[in-house]
Amino acid sequence: MIKQVYELTAADLERYPIWVFPMDQSVEDEASVRPVQPGEVVPDGLQTIVRCVFRDRSGRELPGYLYASGVEKVE
Repeated sequence: MIKQVYELTAADLERYPIWVFPMDQSVEDEASVRPVQPGEVVPDGLQTIVRCVFRDRSGRELPGYLYASGVEKVE
């Protein structure tokens, strides 16, 4: 299943918590992502979207995602 990153929904991230930008012949453009299957090893260098939960100061949980690129800095 290939989707555009801006089309990902909360349900997509619930079903597949990790998505990658494959950057090969299987994708339309640089905004295309695919889910990582259980047990699949993500090759080094691929940018990823990872489901996570943020907590605010009051402890309320906020669903979201991180965009991980392997760079050792936070933006």
